[in-house]
Amino acid sequence: MDKTTKSIEFRDVLSTFLTVVIAVVVVFGVQLLLQVQENVKDLKADVLSVQSHLVSQRKAEPFRILNENCTQCHSERRFTKAHADSELIDIIDRMDDLPDFQISAKDKDVIHGALETLKCVRCHEDAALKQVITMDSERQREIVERMRRQPGSEITRESASDILRTMQQIQGY
Repeated sequence: MDKTTKSIEFRDVLSTFLTVVIAVVVVFGVQLLLQVQENVKDLKADVLSVQSHLVSQRKAEPFRILNENCTQCHSERRFTKAHADSELIDIIDRMDDLPDFQISAKDKDVIHGALETLKCVRCHEDAALKQVITMDSERQREIVERMRRQPGSEITRESASDILRTMQQIQGY
C-alpha cells in the first residue's frame, strides 16, 4: 500500500468515526431535549395544580365589607343605584369624612370594588360572582371579555378593565 491509499483509508475511517460521534451526540441531544420538554410539561401541570389549590382557598365575600361598614345606615336598594366610577369615589370619600366613620385606604378600595360589583348583580347571582372572584386573573379576564362580546352587553373595554380591577380590589390585591 502506498501513502496515498493509506491516507485515503485514514480519511475514510476518520470520516466514518466522526459521523458516528456526531450521530451519537445528536441522539443524546434529542433525548436530552425530550426529557427537558417532559420536565417542563410536568412543571406546568404542577404550577396549574398549585394555582388551582390557591384559588380554591380564597374566600369570596364581595359584599362582606358593605355589610360590615355600610348596611347599618344604608339599605341594599341604595347600593344598587347606578353610579359612575367617579361618583362612587366621591361618595366613599364623603363617608370617610364623617366623624364616626373612618376607613383605611385598603378598605376604601375594597368598598369601591364591592360597589362596582353590584353592577353585576343586575344579571348575575351572588354565587356566580363569588365563583368568578375566586378565579385567577387570567380566567377572570377571559370571562369578562366573553361577556363584553355578548350581544346587548353594556360592558365597554374601559368598563371591562374596571371590572377586572374591581375583582382584584375585592380580593385585597
